Amino acid sequence: MIAALLPVACGAEPPQQAPSETPDIATTTPADWPIWRGSSAMTGAVEGSISDRLVLHWQVRIGDEALTAPVAAGGVIYIGSDSGFLRALRLEDGATLWHVAIGDQDRPRAVDAPPLVHDGTVYIGGRDGVLYAFDAATGEQRWRHATDDRIHGSANVHVDPSGQVRIVVGSYDHHLYALDADTGDRLWSVTSDHYVHGSPAIDGDMVVFGGCDGLLRVVDVEQGRPRWERDFKAPIIATPALADGRVLVGHHGQAVVCLSLKDGDQEWSYDQTDQGFFAAAAVGGGVVVIGGRDRAIHAIDLDGGGRLWRHETSASVDSAPVIIGDRVIAASDDGRLYLLTLGGGEVVWQYDVGDTVSDGPALAGNRLLVATAGGALFCFGDPDRQ
Repeated sequence: MIAALLPVACGAEPPQQAPSETPDIATTTPADWPIWRGSSAMTGAVEGSISDRLVLHWQVRIGDEALTAPVAAGGVIYIGSDSGFLRALRLEDGATLWHVAIGDQDRPRAVDAPPLVHDGTVYIGGRDGVLYAFDAATGEQRWRHATDDRIHGSANVHVDPSGQVRIVVGSYDHHLYALDADTGDRLWSVTSDHYVHGSPAIDGDMVVFGGCDGLLRVVDVEQGRPRWERDFKAPIIATPALADGRVLVGHHGQAVVCLSLKDGDQEWSYDQTDQGFFAAAAVGGGVVVIGGRDRAIHAIDLDGGGRLWRHETSASVDSAPVIIGDRVIAASDDGRLYLLTLGGGEVVWQYDVGDTVSDGPALAGNRLLVATAGGALFCFGDPDRQ
């Protein structure tokens, strides 16, 4: 099973921080981070800035089981858990506002997929193979749509010029689905030859998704009609990122590839590693940043595919990094959270959360949010904004 290959937690060490050699700046992030990776294009990159002297504002423990990556909208954090609950917490202090069971109240089903928040509704998939829609303010269920196997990746959203809203999600039942956002009715589905593990990425009218069959597929968002596909002969576990008319994705065949979004022509392949890639890439400032199973964070030139820098850690890097301005936020399975310079990969700050980070951080309301496989949610921010 693919799940058996995912991160294993490491022991905790005291928090560590490296002094910055540059004057500190205030953290300025988007108010919301409503979807895993920050946008429908799944780039994991935002404009803004982040302090080099981050401090822990608050920490809450939500049981002892793994959490999904957090998302945030309207001052509220939404997060799922392996214990089978979706929770809404106040961004300011981590206080629980409401929680709801995924599946039956008496028998909640575990959740791996990060939530999606759009227009007052939270969408989240469970291991029971069902995509749920809940009222973002109250947690009241609006609808549910069943697939035939577990949902691991985040759903995505597309709003067409007519106002039609589609929720697009993959399933281990070998399908990608587009559903009506208001009703959950199926609009179309596309068949893969194996699990759809990651999340679909959307740019314009094009949906891009990878499968464990090794195929990267592009379909139109209106009807799911195929545009093109590429076979990499290796499982694509990662979520693709779409930037500057390109598709960036790592696969288990020990490479990161850059393709034309228009026709799938390959522009370059980065293969300076002997291990595969599970993590989604972050793309910003002309740089592709991705974690590898070779225990390293790689920075690749977007235009040419050459290595810009490589930062070694002591464990696999299966968590997706985030780019904000000229900084990179990345987490290793060694339990460390790193703040690196985008230009050279220098460590300007680090913190040991004592466990594997779940899927990647979120940036919202001038705060950095990180969840762990051990059930802890951390909120970091500027030292003068506590």
